[in-house]
Amino acid sequence: MLKASFNIKLRYFDLKAELKVDKEILVLVGPSGSGKTTILKCLAGLKTPTAGNIQINGRTVYCSEKKIFVPCRERRVGYVFQEYALFPHMTVLKNTMYGIPSAKRKAKLKTAEEILAVLKIAHLKDRYPSQISGAEKQRAALARALMTEPEIMLLDEPLSALDQETRAELQQELIKIQRSWHIPFVLVTHDLNEAQILGDQIIRIDRFEQDSFGCIKFDSRLISNF
Repeated sequence: MLKASFNIKLRYFDLKAELKVDKEILVLVGPSGSGKTTILKCLAGLKTPTAGNIQINGRTVYCSEKKIFVPCRERRVGYVFQEYALFPHMTVLKNTMYGIPSAKRKAKLKTAEEILAVLKIAHLKDRYPSQISGAEKQRAALARALMTEPEIMLLDEPLSALDQETRAELQQELIKIQRSWHIPFVLVTHDLNEAQILGDQIIRIDRFEQDSFGCIKFDSRLISNF
């Protein structure tokens, strides 16, 4: 389970987040610049909130009051970036295995090939990112994230670069993968329709007010439970 309550002061506004998600998909939806990706980065340990706390399966990974900050590499968080962030000089298999210590690579090879098979790209394991489609890159990025055996999965607009037909197909695949792994998924999108398809919970970041100094303050509110 992921539980988080924190705020972070950004350049133009203050952002407050209240999240609680178990073995389900939580979707953050809102306009560009409203702080969706910032929330993911705080959960992953790539950014530090101004105040608050974050717990993953009962383990505190951030607490401003107790001065706890667990670095990203120790949080057991899978992260799929919007641009996939695949290494162009590595094959799909090597991208999937990236980050696994050399001593464990032989033992992990079978797991990597199994994950690629589940994601329907096992036949592409020896190809490079430039040789595969956008949908295949998305699957490769997801495979790399799953190889870390994460306790939560964070996905930053993972389907935004795909055509409508491919997006519809991968939306259903993401749901199936989350159900089979039984871990929280937190996914960012600007598309409310996609959020309604994917989300067991949806948080819409859309309320804001302007203070006397012209600073915008965004907040989030839960708009739907399924």
